[in-house]
Amino acid sequence: MTMGFWLLCRGLLLSLLLSLLLILPLPVWPVAAAPLRVDHYRCAGDPLLAEVFAGAVDAPGMTNSSAGTVPGSYVVLHWRDGTLQLPRSNNAGPPSFTDGRWWWRVADPEQPEFRQRRGAIEEYTCRRDQPEPTVAADQAPAALVVPAAAVEPAAVVDALPGSVLRVNR
Repeated sequence: MTMGFWLLCRGLLLSLLLSLLLILPLPVWPVAAAPLRVDHYRCAGDPLLAEVFAGAVDAPGMTNSSAGTVPGSYVVLHWRDGTLQLPRSNNAGPPSFTDGRWWWRVADPEQPEFRQRRGAIEEYTCRRDQPEPTVAADQAPAALVVPAAAVEPAAVVDALPGSVLRVNR
């Protein structure tokens, strides 16, 4: 057999192995971690969802832990059609999270501190908020029945997605 035949066989074998690597599902990407805590707030009148995550350098034995967080922990804030991911700072006291512009701290769970540095420091007043109730699809009512007198012709009525609004006349 010639050298060209072996090179051809080796090339085909490598192509086959590479094809298998692309076809076979391999757990290469890490699975997103669940947040340690999720809180609902209203800041400057708008809903804010705060999710605290352990982070990549989670080390439970570290002496620099505070309220269940260690350096490497971070908070994800969903507010005003935007998302902020702020790393935990190394400040003393209750855990605070900052990227240098935005700052978040929950010293009082009923009234967290939320600030932004834009030349001067802007402070947003926050308070704990009750999340809007969610209804699982299998628990949603099939129909919402409303007396005709309660519905005006030009009224817009929001029903649960997938439900039917029936008006009794």
